[in-house]
Amino acid sequence: MMKEAWDDIQRYRRDKEINEKQYEKLQENGEFGFTRSERIKVGDMIKVNQNERIPADMVLLYTTEHENSNIFIRTDQLDGETDWKLRKSIGFTQEFHQQEGNLMDMSKSKIIAEPPSALIYNFKGKFCKDTDNDTEFDERLTLENTLWSNTVLASSGHIIGLVIYTGKETRAQMNSKNPNSKIGLLDLELNFLSKLLFVLMVLLAFTIVISNGFQSNWYIYLFRFVLLLSSIIPISLRVNLDMAKIYYSWGISRDDAIEGTIPRNSTIPEELGRIQYLLSDKTGTLTKNEMDFKKLATEFSTFTVDDIGDIRNIIEKNCREEDSPANDLYRTLYSYENESNVRDSMAPGTSNSIKRKKRRDLNYSIRDLVTALAVCHNVTPVLNNEGERELQASSPDEVALVKFVEILGYSLEKRDQREIVIKNKIDTIEEFEILECFPFSSDTKRMGIIVRYKKNGLILFFCKGAEVVMKDRVKPQQRSDLLEKC
Repeated sequence: MMKEAWDDIQRYRRDKEINEKQYEKLQENGEFGFTRSERIKVGDMIKVNQNERIPADMVLLYTTEHENSNIFIRTDQLDGETDWKLRKSIGFTQEFHQQEGNLMDMSKSKIIAEPPSALIYNFKGKFCKDTDNDTEFDERLTLENTLWSNTVLASSGHIIGLVIYTGKETRAQMNSKNPNSKIGLLDLELNFLSKLLFVLMVLLAFTIVISNGFQSNWYIYLFRFVLLLSSIIPISLRVNLDMAKIYYSWGISRDDAIEGTIPRNSTIPEELGRIQYLLSDKTGTLTKNEMDFKKLATEFSTFTVDDIGDIRNIIEKNCREEDSPANDLYRTLYSYENESNVRDSMAPGTSNSIKRKKRRDLNYSIRDLVTALAVCHNVTPVLNNEGERELQASSPDEVALVKFVEILGYSLEKRDQREIVIKNKIDTIEEFEILECFPFSSDTKRMGIIVRYKKNGLILFFCKGAEVVMKDRVKPQQRSDLLEKC
């Protein structure tokens, strides 16, 4: 009981530390004043800095990332996923704060949110603002505009959010359940052993009484022998085991090799020594993600790690030519539209693969592929607190692909909600206007983006995804060749 009481005291201390944490609250005069987390209520505007915990469910109003209004949060304490999640501020409030400097000056503005729910991947709301000409401005709010409690701000700078749910109405609290009483396998074995020894003790006492013959006060002798044989039950073993568990928990919390580890339950620390298998739903949850380039396959050829230098030379050669990859794509698409004319100009029996090779060579296909990798993603280049450039994305896989493209000579200079700016191998700037973005989801297993190449106005659609869904979208005559190469 003392051990369990100590666990309760530790939980109380952690809860008190969270409740008393200071956050900056926007006052009516436009200045920030400190308030404790437990005093935050619905309607407050709270400022959160990098690596700070979100104190309540909020809607993102403003971020210091002025160019793209995007931030990333860590949700591992909410849903267990290690991938960062992308969030966007409300367009009107972001622009208003940049121009006016005080969100408190937004009169006749309101946010309509749905009733509290336990669904952490769904949200429906609306931002309403009455303009000067008596017209109402509405902006639809989705999950991308929310910051749930117990998530952590991963982006640099700070954000300002409007509290919409607190206390037991937050997503984190509505998904939490009363913890079940946990008991380790060693305790179960010890309980079984104690019961077995108790039965053995009673049988021995009966045996001794029977051997002496039943007398009028035989039951007194029975209890006497039960008391004499009670030392068979290892009471001291349980006491020593509880003391060992307390020491295990103390050692885990102070182990330099796993700094920051907090044992929240001292009842079952010995179970760590009985683990034989670690089961994970996917790579990256319990393991480390390491992506290595193995092969780059196109319609015409295949390149391995040893051919990276050749890929660089091909890209540099094409960048020095006047035509852009978008122009070449346009010529290819135009040739497909006029394929009947092309077919007539070729000898009968010529395969479609040969016809495509006549319309388009290897060099441009590589450049188009690299351009697709440089454009089709959700990676954002930012400056950290030390002023160094770093790439932020919801998935480390996205960052790895963009870094690979930078090795080939395409550097991501800027990405926001409106455009993507890339510097190619010869330091020429290529700008793409984002028309629509289709983020990756577990249902579609792919992502896509529609952009307009600003140099010539051509609209392009790039798509990437898992092999199981992308191979069905490749023309049958090309599918078998690509699968063999990969």
